[in-house]
Amino acid sequence: MNNQQQLNKQEKIKLLKRIIRDYSIASEDILLILEGKKERIGHLDRLKLIQRRIESYPWFTVRKLVPVEDIAKILSNDFLARLRFPSLKRNYEFLKERLQGHISITG
Repeated sequence: MNNQQQLNKQEKIKLLKRIIRDYSIASEDILLILEGKKERIGHLDRLKLIQRRIESYPWFTVRKLVPVEDIAKILSNDFLARLRFPSLKRNYEFLKERLQGHISITG
């Protein structure tokens, strides 16, 4: 897997299935939630899916799964408070500050 390229559909599904083993969700539905085309399935919504990715994978993998612009939009104080690990909170708070200076966030 190359750090400079986006993941293909099968690579995304493989990574996502690792972090949602406790859900019985079809692969296509996982991608629809990730892409924001489906709001939720059961208790799993896009924010929870992104939170699990952030808590499970390094930044370079997360970045391949979610566009940086989308990450910048979801990094609210409420979202950051949901992260389980203090070190991740600090790292993503720093990232939020850096992204706000470089990406136009609307909405």
